[in-house]
Amino acid sequence: MRFFCVLMFIIFCAHAETQLKIKNARYSDIDDTGFKKMDLIADEARLFGQDIKLINYTLNIYQKKGTPVLVKSPMCFYDQSTQKIKSTEKVKIIFNEGKIDGVGYDVAVNEQNIRIRSQVKAVFKVSKEEKKK
Repeated sequence: MRFFCVLMFIIFCAHAETQLKIKNARYSDIDDTGFKKMDLIADEARLFGQDIKLINYTLNIYQKKGTPVLVKSPMCFYDQSTQKIKSTEKVKIIFNEGKIDGVGYDVAVNEQNIRIRSQVKAVFKVSKEEKKK
């Protein structure tokens, strides 16, 4: 009986690697100093080997100085081994100085680098000091 339970667990784990679905997924990354680098919140996450498919997600990227950068999109794939996000979907990036919308994007999480592939529209806020000039 014990062998059967272990065998079923192994089969479930092997099958779950490609089928694992998590509702209301949440993940935070904190560096060695205790600084929170990011929060990831998704309606759903599905594991496909090294890739995680995120559905309706929000990524908050925190900075040592300034307000967080908010990235929102209906879907993307996150490669755990390279820590890169790729998508052909729409993206909305909101930050203190404005917002950027576009379609198709790549995010290098460790480098805090976001590249939008097409239909980029950027709106920047003008500070009170800039208005006076």
